[in-house]
Amino acid sequence: MPPLAKQPETFFRYPPASPSDAMWGLVPTTAGFVKIKPGMGYPPPGHPKDYQFSWKSGRVLDEYQLHYIPRGRGILESEASGRKDVEIGNFFLLFPGMRHRYCPDDKTGWDEYWVGFKGTLANDLFTQRLFTPDHPVIRVPLEERAHELFSEILTQLRTESAGFMCMISTMITQLLAQIHATSLAEKTDSRVDRVIRQARFALRERLAESIDMQKLAQELGVSYSWLRRNFRRVTGLAPHQYLLQLRLGHAMDILSASLDCMVKDAALNSGFDDELYFSRIFKKKTGLSPKVWQSRRGDPADI
Repeated sequence: MPPLAKQPETFFRYPPASPSDAMWGLVPTTAGFVKIKPGMGYPPPGHPKDYQFSWKSGRVLDEYQLHYIPRGRGILESEASGRKDVEIGNFFLLFPGMRHRYCPDDKTGWDEYWVGFKGTLANDLFTQRLFTPDHPVIRVPLEERAHELFSEILTQLRTESAGFMCMISTMITQLLAQIHATSLAEKTDSRVDRVIRQARFALRERLAESIDMQKLAQELGVSYSWLRRNFRRVTGLAPHQYLLQLRLGHAMDILSASLDCMVKDAALNSGFDDELYFSRIFKKKTGLSPKVWQSRRGDPADI
């Protein structure tokens, strides 16, 4: 007997929508995940007739779909865009009434998340041309957030707890908003956005250390004057002010976690070498000394 053909790892649902689901303006129609290994046929079987397609015939849907490719590469073709390469980390959109076809590269395969949706809110968003059929492939760095949202969508589909359809609708809106916002940032000034993100990350990672801002700027490949100017423009704070806020917030977390924690220890663990300076800055920001604030179990959000 010949060996059985490899079957892809896959999960998908096509949940029925109620009239109340339509009230949200964005109704989920399908969502799923599939892992296509190199040399494996595509698309995998098992989908409803209206969703099936072959490379030769393509397909036309009456809904929008958002696909995310966290691994592998492939191609997408549509009437509006022609042929487009799809790389690792890319999203691509399918539009209602638009014939299309897509598949992974036979040498790499791909992992693919997708979610389908329709409704008045969806139509409004796309009427505003935030996303267009002639540019269906979206190349924005959104890996961690995309994984979180798609995973939660699939969890909601598996459990079908009360209100799961409106929860999925909200997460689809979040995905589209995140993609749009990140795309805008990339288009406006990708270098500034990238460097300031790296600077903010470095400050968070090293907040308990002595940080030389001049050396940090050198690490990031910019001058300190450039870093200070653009950091303030993006965050509203100079780097030293931003670091001070981080340190105060971290100290508050430490003090609120235990009434037994000494103020000196909270200061040192948050990058303050001088306890008196820390207490003075703390009181200036909160109106209370660290010890009084700790005794009242202050809220770190007060900062």
